[in-house]
Amino acid sequence: MFDIFNPNPNKRTTRKDGKKSIHQTRDIFVNGTDEEYENQISFPIPPQTKERGEKSLADKLYDHVESRHSLDNFVASSNDPVPPRTKSIADILFGSSHPPVPARKPSAEPEQRTPADILYGQARETPLPVPKRKPPILSDKVEDETIRKEVEGHERSVQHMYKDTSTLREGGFVTVGAGFKINNAEEAKQYPFTVPDGQGGRRPATDEEIEQAFHKVDAIKQPSDLGRGLTAGKFKPSVDEFAKKHNLDDLQLSKDAINDILDKKLREHANILSRKMNNDGVDFVLVPPSAQKLLLDLQYNGALGNTDHRKGIVDAIRARDWTTLKGVLAQDKYKIGESRDAWRLKQADEALEWDAKQGQP
Repeated sequence: MFDIFNPNPNKRTTRKDGKKSIHQTRDIFVNGTDEEYENQISFPIPPQTKERGEKSLADKLYDHVESRHSLDNFVASSNDPVPPRTKSIADILFGSSHPPVPARKPSAEPEQRTPADILYGQARETPLPVPKRKPPILSDKVEDETIRKEVEGHERSVQHMYKDTSTLREGGFVTVGAGFKINNAEEAKQYPFTVPDGQGGRRPATDEEIEQAFHKVDAIKQPSDLGRGLTAGKFKPSVDEFAKKHNLDDLQLSKDAINDILDKKLREHANILSRKMNNDGVDFVLVPPSAQKLLLDLQYNGALGNTDHRKGIVDAIRARDWTTLKGVLAQDKYKIGESRDAWRLKQADEALEWDAKQGQP
């Protein structure tokens, strides 16, 4: 073994000045008495050390070492019960020992382990839940965000109750959010409306407050001439003079609430639409993406109510005759507004282009 005190054991020469070499001094340092050692070094051993019977740090270290012993033998020769692998120089010098190393918990299965588990050996008692991805509103062909933006663009997102311009009911329907039709006060109570709390914030509205606000809006009738119809902004409480005149209450839906309700309603209408198309003999999955959006818009707006009402649309889609479909959509009963009507005709044109790319006749 390599000897740190004597890298060249065959070279043990006496210095020219008569003093012992470092190797000879080392022999006395390890095996000699304090007096012999004191005569060979340039500083004396403090007398208080001798009086106390204590040894220097070097003495304590070298007491454990025999000439040319290996490090393993050096550590193993200690009477300290601590296993050799846990001993440090401080243990040898001062007789202290490290506390026993705690045993690791058994590792979790790989799929249950987190980065912290891998680094620190900690196992998670229960695996983290994997968030489930919602199925698409229509199909994988159409992104959900595209559908939401188009519906919000047609319906507008309004936080207060107002009257729409529907011709299906005289005077229109009470509406809120992105075209959420409210038929009666009981339905209105299902929405999470808020009212001012008097301290600059808002609080949940009570059932009585919601019912009162609904009846005030419902009492206002849209004129039969839709060209002079009341816009949603007219019903905005504490802002428009029309709303102040009718003493409309300041009930609102938050934007987050509107987004959540819209997502729920779109999924409900998509499920109803799929069942209607299947009952009418149309494989909805095979319908071009733009036609799927068109049908959902018609369903959301109540234009596919009964079989007779939607017969012309269903026949055209089943035959994949998109030109005929545009003619059906041009009928007065399907018209709802200039921009929205134009959007629907555009979806029919895109369906025609889709079929051409897919090689459909």
